Amino acid sequence: MDKGVSDDRSYIAAQTVANPFGVEQFIVNAGQTFAGSFKAFGGSQTDWQVSNSFEAEVGGTPETFEKRVIVTTSRDYQGLEAVKAAGRALSEKIAGVAFETLLDAHKAGWQHRWEIADVVIEGSDEAQQGIRFNLFQLFSTYYGEDARLNIGPKGFTGEKYGGATYWDTEAYAVPLYLALAEPEVTRNLLQYRRNQIAAGAA
Repeated sequence: MDKGVSDDRSYIAAQTVANPFGVEQFIVNAGQTFAGSFKAFGGSQTDWQVSNSFEAEVGGTPETFEKRVIVTTSRDYQGLEAVKAAGRALSEKIAGVAFETLLDAHKAGWQHRWEIADVVIEGSDEAQQGIRFNLFQLFSTYYGEDARLNIGPKGFTGEKYGGATYWDTEAYAVPLYLALAEPEVTRNLLQYRRNQIAAGAA
């Protein structure tokens, strides 16, 4: 739909193609900005991609390079221009924030989740690693921030199911979230199902 490149930033916006199944089209905009000691020297674009180029003298002192990506969609903003404007606003909001500050906020968010959800298995490092890995995958895929979303059958491991969700989600996932997350996480998971009842019965 649209794209643009400047020395230290670029964006690309795309819309899903029309289909005969009545599935709503949507817009996704991804914008990226860069910071650090590398020198920007332009960018390029094709019909399908955007890119930025940087260079630095490699010597005895450390060099830093930061890439920050903001994704906005028509789920939250109406129309292409609004989606793009929201992306620019979010990029500007964090432009002056140090990487360490953003990282600390991210770590604090995950620390809060682990304080509620950690499962300790004594006597088996392998089992302990396994349960924490699986909890991390589930919490990365879904944590109840938006009742319009559900848990994809494959999480983030693939797109085989094309965004479909299944009715057995509640049977397997609700007990876990009830035990290991804030109550609103499960509430939003169930609210999603309630919101889909009419469409599911059609």
